[in-house]
Amino acid sequence: MGMKQNIEIEYKSLLSPFDFNRLKASFFKDAVLFVQENRYYDTLNKDLYDRRISLRIRRVNNKSLFTLKQIDAHNQVVEHEVEDDNLDVDDPRIVKLLADLHLPTQLICISSSQTHRLLISDKFGEWCLDRNEFKNHVDFELEYEITGVTNTRIDRFLAFLETNSITYHKASPKYIRSLE
Repeated sequence: MGMKQNIEIEYKSLLSPFDFNRLKASFFKDAVLFVQENRYYDTLNKDLYDRRISLRIRRVNNKSLFTLKQIDAHNQVVEHEVEDDNLDVDDPRIVKLLADLHLPTQLICISSSQTHRLLISDKFGEWCLDRNEFKNHVDFELEYEITGVTNTRIDRFLAFLETNSITYHKASPKYIRSLE
């Protein structure tokens, strides 16, 4: 399959185990569960990290999804993606993208995580309730990823938190949390 590029718009908050379980039993009670295996790549010297770039290969339902995220001139997150049955960082499409972006092509797996994700879609995007297992810790997170809409919908996310009596807790990207 070919390369895809899009602007990522998502809102997220870390959750307490109590809030996670409460949402799981209410809003997400009929949600579909996905288990994702995430592997994060960089150079030995973390050259991508230093340039605020993350590179991940996610495995879910016998499919691989390569994602490279970088910040553009407008401070938006741009995602480059390739999906296929089985991908590794030496896939020619990935190597070409890295070379086209003047990025290193000699990469190693620097961390990994497993996410148990409950997912519900609405007309603006996808609500995700995640239990994330990292090497040294477990955390819980609510994400709202906007799809196909030009307005950002942060008001919807904040209203959801307020309606469910959840205090917002900034969540750094999973890649960053995987390095902790």
